[in-house]
Amino acid sequence: MEPLLNGSYQLSNNLVGQESFNHHLKTLKIGRVKEAFWHASSTYGSLGSDFFDTSNDKTSNKYTLKAVEKNSPVVTYQLDLYKKELEKSVKENALQHEKIRKTNFLNYGLIALFFMAILGLLFTLSRYKEQKRLNLTLQKKARLYLDQKTKTEKTAHAKSNFFNTICHELRTPLYGVIGLSAILLENNKEKGLQEDLKSLQFSADYLLALINNVLQINKMDADQIGNEQVDFNMRDLIDQLVTTFKYMLKQNKNVINVTLPHDMPFLLYGNPTRLSQILMNLIGNANKFTNNGIIDINVTTIKIDADQISLEFSVKDNGTGISQNKKEHIFEEFKQGDSLRYDYQGTGLGLPIVKRLLHLSGSDIRLESEIGKGSIFSFKLDYPITQRASPQNFTSHQAAVLNTTVLKGKKILIVEDNRINQMVTKKILEKEGALCTIAENGKEALNAVQSNVYHLILMDMNMPVMNGTEAARLIKRDHHVPIIALTASEIAEVRQNILDAGMDDIIIKPYDMDTFKKVILKNIQNHKIKQPTCSSA
Repeated sequence: MEPLLNGSYQLSNNLVGQESFNHHLKTLKIGRVKEAFWHASSTYGSLGSDFFDTSNDKTSNKYTLKAVEKNSPVVTYQLDLYKKELEKSVKENALQHEKIRKTNFLNYGLIALFFMAILGLLFTLSRYKEQKRLNLTLQKKARLYLDQKTKTEKTAHAKSNFFNTICHELRTPLYGVIGLSAILLENNKEKGLQEDLKSLQFSADYLLALINNVLQINKMDADQIGNEQVDFNMRDLIDQLVTTFKYMLKQNKNVINVTLPHDMPFLLYGNPTRLSQILMNLIGNANKFTNNGIIDINVTTIKIDADQISLEFSVKDNGTGISQNKKEHIFEEFKQGDSLRYDYQGTGLGLPIVKRLLHLSGSDIRLESEIGKGSIFSFKLDYPITQRASPQNFTSHQAAVLNTTVLKGKKILIVEDNRINQMVTKKILEKEGALCTIAENGKEALNAVQSNVYHLILMDMNMPVMNGTEAARLIKRDHHVPIIALTASEIAEVRQNILDAGMDDIIIKPYDMDTFKKVILKNIQNHKIKQPTCSSA
């Protein structure tokens, strides 16, 4: 049977008994109903005419149903089929609408995603352009920064070289001033003249300390501070420091008391130069602000183990003291120069150097002070223990080191281009009985050792014609004579070059007279050489 729902006629509005039909049956087209009854008439014979009246109502141009009133089983059956078809059609229609709705929803979603993607792409493009612009700006700033950094480094390097050169040039004549004043003090016993010479020596020492402080600050700023660690004796170090302040203490009429712990090991391992700089600045500061007073240097043991000791150092004075509002500023560089008080001399570099050196050593400075009662500066340092007990012959060994009679008759070659330094060095050694020969440069020194055998050579580093490093290297090829470098430069700067040249030791100009003699004696005693066979250069 062809589908009943594919007709083209409309269902009459005058259907009889349409209240008993399903709501959806009312929408059936009349052509489809007639087709169904005609099909039933052909199937069941005359029954079809009983059920369906085909009379034409010309007025309404519509058909009516009779079989519905008789409630025929065939009609009921056919109506059930229509209802099933209708329900199926409704369901299919609903499914189709649902598919269309879902498809539309998906399309709308895809359209929304598309626009979001477009917006995201535009945003990303905008961000990319902005990021690129920022990167270009940063690159320009980075190049400017690097250029400025390079210029600053060049300026700092030039400044550092300038200070090093100036300090070197100042140290060299200072060596002559300090040496000559020491010689004159030993040779002249007249009381009035000695006071003048002591004042001259004090001024030279003060100028040397100032030069060393400026050089130290310059090296800290350039990050060129070394940390050379060696074995040293704490008692000797502090005794030497006190000795250097002998005249300064006398000038201010102060007294120094030193207290060391009884369990202080004989040898410690560390940086004695740095410790000396710290204590020298603290002692010098205490002496500067104290008159007719007492300066106490105390070293106490905090903790001691088998291989390490923790020490606390303190420098106490009963001088003017420091006010509370100045405690935070006294460790700033050149701060003392801003002070309105002119009765104390100084650059204000000592305490800033102390603070920075202690920071490099992993410690810090502590201050206790009260106006009119004095100040206490203290700090803590740890040192590995190299040798706990002192050797039994330690005293006699020290005495032998200080026995300058060993120098009597020893031939020493002085290689130095500065005439004043030649004279000072020669006078110091000849006073102890040494036989000295002068060479003004490295080439003359080479010629001298070809015809003479020397017990010791004192070699200046910076000379014309041939410098000390080259001369020492050539001499050491064929001779085993000890060579001591004389330099106004810092040890850290020249040590490696000196050791590479084969030299045995270093003396920094201007040097302490006792230290100068001790270094010479040590090297002569440690080298066994044959007796000189010639007496002149």
